[in-house]
Amino acid sequence: MKNFTNVCDLDPQAGGLSCEPIVVVCCCWPIDYGTPGRDNSHGPFPIPDMKERLIDWLNTALMINLFFVLASFVWFVAALAGRATQVNLGFDLWYSLWDPLFMPSIGILMAGAIISGIVSWVSRRFFAG
Repeated sequence: MKNFTNVCDLDPQAGGLSCEPIVVVCCCWPIDYGTPGRDNSHGPFPIPDMKERLIDWLNTALMINLFFVLASFVWFVAALAGRATQVNLGFDLWYSLWDPLFMPSIGILMAGAIISGIVSWVSRRFFAG
């Protein structure tokens, strides 16, 4: 299934508005983003190199880990409040998972934040254009 759309630019040389068709496949996979007369060797979205893809993947993994740590903290607070009011909300289960699950995820989150900061500082300091 293909969707056809038009992109219109104000082109003073052509005497006004010029429209060019763009063909897009279902799920937004581009077929042709080319514009005649322009360098379209990379298209409008350049293909990321391996370093950028790795950094994006690591940032995504760290973001998932952050939400896991936040969810475990919310569970801890709820279970602690339940224990104070004599309602079982899983404090014993949470405590049994502290060493094998929650503590390593907090460590990974802290190490990832430190490493991300160092990599960002090194790239700005030494590889800035």
